[in-house]
Amino acid sequence: MSAPFRDLGRPIRLRSRPSNRKPALNSPRSDTEPVSADTRIFVWQRDGGQCRNCGSRRDLHFDHVIPQSWGGASTAENVQLLCRDCNLRKGASLVDGGAG
Repeated sequence: MSAPFRDLGRPIRLRSRPSNRKPALNSPRSDTEPVSADTRIFVWQRDGGQCRNCGSRRDLHFDHVIPQSWGGASTAENVQLLCRDCNLRKGASLVDGGAG
């Protein structure tokens, strides 16, 4: 397993050829749900309108603690406010890149 995936903590399955499966006609293009307005308001108030890592109040993003790509929900328990730099540093991982 290559170095970037060594500490992932879950198996990686790579396809060697394109899939022949076609998406169902009535299925949505994405299996993720957006963060609701109520959840965004609650998270904004809970986090004090600032980045949870560095305390910045500029360029804030709503970030999933457990990424949606890993099955994380869009609930208040799994959403946090991060500034752009901290959010990009975290990426689709469970561990933040450290306070900036």
